[in-house]
Amino acid sequence: EEGSTGYLIIDDTINCKTGKHMEEAGYHFDSAQGKPVWGHDIVTTHYVNGETEYPVRLNLYVKKETCQKEQRIFKTKIQLAVEQIEAFTPPPATKVIVPFDSWFFCRQIVEAVAARGWDWVTQAESNRLVCFNGEETNVTALALGLSQKQFKTVKVKGEEFSLCSFEVWMSKVGSVRLVVAKKEDGFHFYVSNKVDWSEKQVLLAYKVRQSIDVFYR
Repeated sequence: EEGSTGYLIIDDTINCKTGKHMEEAGYHFDSAQGKPVWGHDIVTTHYVNGETEYPVRLNLYVKKETCQKEQRIFKTKIQLAVEQIEAFTPPPATKVIVPFDSWFFCRQIVEAVAARGWDWVTQAESNRLVCFNGEETNVTALALGLSQKQFKTVKVKGEEFSLCSFEVWMSKVGSVRLVVAKKEDGFHFYVSNKVDWSEKQVLLAYKVRQSIDVFYR
């Protein structure tokens, strides 16, 4: 629909295999299992706009040693994701936001999204460096220095979050909106180039990323 917002989600998934002679299979680290597993690692993009959603593209990530053996051009998962961002044609007159997890949070992805005139939202690792009030610190140290009264309770899709946000500067990324979420298991950090967004807007956009996990299952 014209004027609507669509989400181009980036992720990768491991399709586990059992046959050791399966073409292009390899050992890939699975964060869910905390160990390398045998299978195909597939980089994909998935589009969501309201009730409409569909897979966009997929590329098989082939390990460097396999490419060298077969005299093929090696591409990293980041390069494959960038190619998918560059190739996507959104429906006419729609806005595009690109959600991705912390693994894909790097300069190349951010620049590829910016080159299309789109916006992005992601999570940051707990040791990510930021510059705030003229001082460089990591996001965890920044969060630990906050007082309880700086956090506010925000309801996002029926779930309550204790949130606080700032505009900070990140190396190789620039000015971003950093949202600190305080949970029982510690702090979680959400980041977007949309510096004018509220904490709720950032979390709502990031939560669309769950659609791709449901699709994989």
